[in-house]
Amino acid sequence: MKEKYEQIFKDFYNYLLFAKFNNNLFRNMIIILDAGHGIDTKGKKSPDGKLLEYKYCREIRDKISDALEYLGYTVVYTTFSEYDVSLKNRCNTVNQFCKSFGN
Repeated sequence: MKEKYEQIFKDFYNYLLFAKFNNNLFRNMIIILDAGHGIDTKGKKSPDGKLLEYKYCREIRDKISDALEYLGYTVVYTTFSEYDVSLKNRCNTVNQFCKSFGN
């Protein structure tokens, strides 16, 4: 399963690389990343308990963020916390970013 996500990440990176250098619309884009569930969300793990969703999602978010920043995009996170942040609060954070930076 992890290999599948690694391939998706590579494809996503290649798409962003293409878009960055072939479309001026993306040059000033600010990308907001959200890692989803936190450490205190019950049951969000693989059946064997080895893969914890909150941890893996943050690893993926960080990889995507690094790739985007390398390509020159501005990246912001909805939260740095490992704990759950309500969907309402995450949406409010995104709305605040949009107000600050423009739609």
